[in-house]
Amino acid sequence: MPTASNEPQGYIDLFNDVYGKKLGCKTKTLYLIKQNPLYAEIRSKILSADLIYVGGGDTVKMMEIWRSYKVDECLKEAYEAGIVLSGLSTGSICWFKYGHSDSDSFRNKDGWWDYKQVDGLGHKS
Repeated sequence: MPTASNEPQGYIDLFNDVYGKKLGCKTKTLYLIKQNPLYAEIRSKILSADLIYVGGGDTVKMMEIWRSYKVDECLKEAYEAGIVLSGLSTGSICWFKYGHSDSDSFRNKDGWWDYKQVDGLGHKS
């Protein structure tokens, strides 16, 4: 799920090359920015996975997008079904109640920014 990095094709191609071609995994990408999927498609894709991998990027933006599509609810259902949830950076922060994020750096590249607390999936919003 490359939501936090704005779904760059190069990142997705590299992931598919390593995990799909080299390691023999069947990969699927859930696009939430470049496409406008229906809830049924999102839920089906998430719950049919053996493992969900979330990449890094803007934690605040990703959590807002996820909540708008109810991805957060689907991921909680995936967790309860025993699907492995993983990721790096934003993809590791998101699973907890709160995380320490540099999301402001994505919006203010030339000026001052600070780390901020971000509500993750463990937070009831």
